[in-house]
Amino acid sequence: GQVSEAEKKLEKELMPTFKQLATHFAALHDTPGVMLHKRAIREIVPWAQARGFFASRLRMRTAEERVKELVLRAAPATSPEDMAAHIQGLAAVLEEIAAAEDSPVVPEDHDEVRTLLQGLAVTK
Repeated sequence: GQVSEAEKKLEKELMPTFKQLATHFAALHDTPGVMLHKRAIREIVPWAQARGFFASRLRMRTAEERVKELVLRAAPATSPEDMAAHIQGLAAVLEEIAAAEDSPVVPEDHDEVRTLLQGLAVTK
């Protein structure tokens, strides 16, 4: 089981090549082109637009999660299907919230969300 000096020398000489190959191999797996091809993403976001795009997506998801929390508080027995319908029904409001970069993410300040929540509270 001893590694000879010749094997150690060969390993040392080949190590930079192996590292380069491993790095290249790993890089091929998470490139935007590969992810798009595998349908893991819908589109490639250009670097110059990435910050705005992902900030908007974060605002949208934050608003959606806040609406879900409010809906469940108003109607705890809301089914996943009904929740999806509520979120879909508020799509325009959620997009407006996502686009309002300098405003807090407070969906309950919007009339459409208040109307939905009041309707849920009545049918509770």
